[in-house]
This record gives sequence, structure tokens and C-alpha cells, in this order.
Amino acid sequence: MAPWASVSRRTRRGTMRAIAVAGILVAAIALSACGPGGPAGSDSGSEQNTGVPGSGSAGPVGPAGPDEAGGSDPVLPWVPAGPASPGDPPQQSWYLLLRDGDCAGLDAAVADGSGAPLWSAAAAMCTAVASGDAADWAQAQAQVAALREASEPPADGCHAEAVYRMLQRAVEFHAQHPALQHISTAPEEGTACKQELYGVQQQEPSGGSGSCDSRWFVLDARLLPTTVLTVDGADVSLTVGEREHLYFEMPVREPQEVSTIEARTAAGDLVGTVTYEHLEDQCGPSDADPTPTEPGDPGEPTPTPTPTVP
Repeated sequence: MAPWASVSRRTRRGTMRAIAVAGILVAAIALSACGPGGPAGSDSGSEQNTGVPGSGSAGPVGPAGPDEAGGSDPVLPWVPAGPASPGDPPQQSWYLLLRDGDCAGLDAAVADGSGAPLWSAAAAMCTAVASGDAADWAQAQAQVAALREASEPPADGCHAEAVYRMLQRAVEFHAQHPALQHISTAPEEGTACKQELYGVQQQEPSGGSGSCDSRWFVLDARLLPTTVLTVDGADVSLTVGEREHLYFEMPVREPQEVSTIEARTAAGDLVGTVTYEHLEDQCGPSDADPTPTEPGDPGEPTPTPTPTVP
């Protein structure tokens, strides 16, 4: 190989290395001028998520707080779901009015003076939350303060206790957000009363009609409409009646035969099990095919006497 050829290759290699180093330096200078977000004008120019407070995002970011720009309004936990039993006092229907935010209906129900101070305070609070009016809030707060001064726990059971807790929450909520007029509410988690199954009673709902093959029953229970009910292992449908009492149809069985009724929550948790002994079938042959009227009965026409010929 000629000496000049070896020198030429070494020269070319040195020149190529110099060009590569120069290219790397130029690229590094261009990137440093663009900053940490990438090249200027690109769509990826946001700050990096380092997870360090003050350096962009600090990990998972929740919704903006209620006092921040664009934040969502706070939510007042309202009374939770009942449920109710047919044996509960009439005030339970007032609870449904409060739960559904029917302030006018609740106010009318307690306006005649039959409602305890607790329910009058509940009606006043319902109106204050719905209107946001300062005068309504002043009246509601005064009634709740009177309840506190009485230092007497509610005497109407679990529904009344849930109402009392909500009134305390509402007063504290208004103290924290006095300028908030449009208040959002959401049911408190859980139920006001423990879900229980006591028994069943034969009773038709309004508009229901039994047949010779089945009978209507009402659950003597505190259960939600989402309850899963089985009779002798088979699922049955529930009908929600007045005051959210729950009705179902059960097939007719032989007299003294026993059926097992089981109630579970929507999540599958067992609430309770009861049994029912069937009574004598009321659809006997006498109901379907009445016995013919005997001669001489009041319903039988009297024969006309045959005239005698002299």
C-alpha cells in the first residue's frame, strides 16, 4: 500500500471526528436555549411532574378547593336513607319529606303544632338551605340553638336522631361558608336506622289485587327498596308502596305449609330470615262455583198456584 494512501485515510477519519464533535456541541447549545420543557413552540412545554411541592406537580392532584378559582362548591351532608317500618310513628313520613327536600310539604305537615320542636327546626333548616336567605338562616339557627339549650336527645327514635345530627352539621356548614347561597346537598352515607326484618303480614298495596295463585304481603321490616328478597330460595320482586313500605307476592301453599323469607342487602349481606305458615286457601270451590239455591230459599221465585176448575 502506498504511504500517501494511509495518510489520506487518517486525515479523513480525523476530519469526520471533528465534524461529529461540532454537531454534538451545536445540538447541546440549541437544547439548553429551549429550557426544560422541550423546543420552543412545541406542545410538550409543560412543567415536569417531579413530585416535589413547588416544582410543578406534587404527585396526584385532586380537584381545586372550594375557595380556589374554578373550585367546586362544598356539599352539605343531608339526612341519609331511612328506611322505615309499617310500625314506625307518623313522623317517619315527615322524614321522607325532609330527605327529598320537600320543604313546603314538611312545613305544612308541622305547621299545625303537632310536630315536636325538632321537626319544626328541620322544616326551618330545609327552607334556609333551599333559599339561602339570611332571614331564613337566622330563624333556622335560632331553632337549633333552642334544641341545644334544651339538652334533651330526640325521643322519636333513629330517624329523629339522624335529623338532629344533620341540623348540627348544617349550622356548622353555614358558619364555615356564610356567603354561600346555592348549597348542594348529598345524603349522608349509611342509613338512619339499622336494616332489620321482623316478619310479614298479608296486605295488598294500593292498587294491588291478589289471585287464587298468590297473595300480597307487606314486609314488617326496615329495609331499602334495593333489598334482595327470596321466598323459599326464589327471588321475588318488591313493590314500593306508601311511605316506602315494601310489598311482594307469595305463591299460595297448602294450609300449615311453611315458607322461608330471606332479605339481603344489594351487596349480598344477610339482613334477616323469617318464616310464614300459610293459612287455609280462600279460593275454594264454593267461591268459584256457588252452591245452587235450594227451593224455598229467599232467592228462589215462589211458584204460581194452579187455578182450580169448579
